[in-house]
Amino acid sequence: MKLAKYMGKNLIRFIYSLLIFNAWRILFLRLLGIRIGDNCFIARSVYFYTFRGLSIGDCVRIEWGCVLDSRGGLKIGDGARISPMVTVLTQDHDINNNSFPLRDRAVTVNNEVVIFFGCVILPGVVLGHGSIIAAGTVVHRSVGAWDVVGTNGQNVIGKRAPLTDGKNGS
Repeated sequence: MKLAKYMGKNLIRFIYSLLIFNAWRILFLRLLGIRIGDNCFIARSVYFYTFRGLSIGDCVRIEWGCVLDSRGGLKIGDGARISPMVTVLTQDHDINNNSFPLRDRAVTVNNEVVIFFGCVILPGVVLGHGSIIAAGTVVHRSVGAWDVVGTNGQNVIGKRAPLTDGKNGS
């Protein structure tokens, strides 16, 4: 039974990788039950741990080589941009328990967030509205709205000016 489930998931991932047009990929993901907004782009090489617990807003762009783990719940807000090779994890182990059980902790990427190349977003994190995550950052705690964070210590290295072009409701 486990083998059939494993083969089924891999077959779905294989079919997804063959869909060369973005519109076909979006339609396929919607048929699998994923809520995806309008005007989204999801690259062909994006890897999904599972297809449940994932919600993607309008005008979202997810580039090549990203790994999206939605086992614990993953919400990506409107206008979010995820650069290549970003990993988002929603499941980890409880290190305070001797048996190290798995635990699910949802990740929320709010509206207008930009995540640059090679970042790792760890379980339980909320990325505030309009925040920017610098390349290579490991995000282990939540980020405030319009904050620019970077470095391995996840330091706030600046503030982003709120967008006022009318696209985000400002």
